[in-house]
Amino acid sequence: MSDKVDAILKKSIDDVARDVPGYRSVLTRREAIAVARRVLALFPVTAAALFGSFARGEQTDKSDLDFLISFSPSARAGDVEDVRVALEYATGRGVDVVSTLDGQSRQFRDSATRDGVKILG
Repeated sequence: MSDKVDAILKKSIDDVARDVPGYRSVLTRREAIAVARRVLALFPVTAAALFGSFARGEQTDKSDLDFLISFSPSARAGDVEDVRVALEYATGRGVDVVSTLDGQSRQFRDSATRDGVKILG
């Protein structure tokens, strides 16, 4: 599915969800961490941290979730994308995953680890 179609479907689902009694558009940091722990337990993840606006407690209803994730040596190349998609479905938010398997600089990973909220590991 194209990014445009995904965006349209996501927008439509979000618009419908807002009409449901009890719907809250702002996910709390505590809720995001609890959901992430359950999702990450299904994958070969050795450590994870939440960073960005959610870690700082500055999230809005439009904020995405940013995770730094360390995978075990048994991880497949596709696990990073699988984790991202699973977290998006579970949280209803856009998700960015920075992984020890990708080419991010060590300095960036160290910064995210230092400033992030530990989830696992």
